[in-house]
Amino acid sequence: DLAKSLDPSFTAIDRPIPTHVNGSDESCNAFFIPGGTGLLSFFHSNPCVNSAYSTVVYHEYAHYLVWKAFGTVSPMPGYNEGVADAYSALLSDQPHIGDAFNGIQGAAPIRDLSAPPLRYPDDLLLEPHRSGLIIGGAFWDLRQSAGLTVAAQVSHFAKYGRPDDLDDGVAMNEYFVETLVADEDHGNINNGTPHFNQILAAFNAHGIGTGLFMH
Repeated sequence: DLAKSLDPSFTAIDRPIPTHVNGSDESCNAFFIPGGTGLLSFFHSNPCVNSAYSTVVYHEYAHYLVWKAFGTVSPMPGYNEGVADAYSALLSDQPHIGDAFNGIQGAAPIRDLSAPPLRYPDDLLLEPHRSGLIIGGAFWDLRQSAGLTVAAQVSHFAKYGRPDDLDDGVAMNEYFVETLVADEDHGNINNGTPHFNQILAAFNAHGIGTGLFMH
């Protein structure tokens, strides 16, 4: 509903997705598997909670949206995880992904986009969910400065630019440029965009804005 409200002509997602729940998996995880119509899988086995809930579902569905926006292009893992976190946070309008994922009520979430900012390249880690906090955090910062409507709008339409690179940080920086394109209202991003300063500050705080682009 969120994606269609932003982009009614996005017909690629007008279909059901096969979804498996209550599977047995010791990794305490959830998955999106591209191919065909896609597949969402959520697991429930001790000591894991049932992963088919709220922000986890939103995150996995966002992988489906990215896959459909990219077509046959495969996005880089850290970028992909961060964009999925951003979608989940903007849909739920709060920065936590996977609250109490360890099964303990009130426990910290598995990721928090409002935590002290991770930056590229210092925090580009081998684990893509952690690397994703770089761009996920940038979009939560943008939500705080420019508002929910703006952040949701530009984060969605920037996907059409298909930012991608073998380096996650470069892919995230390309998403910065595509975010400016999505915010543009008069055909030339060189003259600034309506929310240029907010976008610039959000991405620069995470090392994927103009500093990286200028190099």
